Amino acid sequence: MLTRYVAAVVACCGCVGPVLGRAEESAPNPRKLGVAEAVQEYCKKAYPSSNSKWQLEVDRLTHGVSAEELGRLRAGDAYRQARGAEDNFVSQIEPVNAKRLCDRPVTAKNSADAKKPADESH
Repeated sequence: MLTRYVAAVVACCGCVGPVLGRAEESAPNPRKLGVAEAVQEYCKKAYPSSNSKWQLEVDRLTHGVSAEELGRLRAGDAYRQARGAEDNFVSQIEPVNAKRLCDRPVTAKNSADAKKPADESH
């Protein structure tokens, strides 16, 4: 019985740990923000019906961050490089293919990003 209790406590701590660690992060990931804002800007023009989804993603990434902090983040190299690369990419997309980019799940790119460090470490 005691081992089940200990196992349950350990399992709960494992679930709560990532959430607590995320709460401590105050600044958004500049790369993810740059990509999201570039896609949002492109989709706003090319496929307007998806704009609200991308606005929600930008809002999620910037939630609780001051305008001053966002200004510094957007002026940084990581943001500018990611934004420039994504702007370059989306500028090459034919308008007939805009729906594929703009309607894709927002988390699809994020989950691919999450796998990168593990893949690169091997």
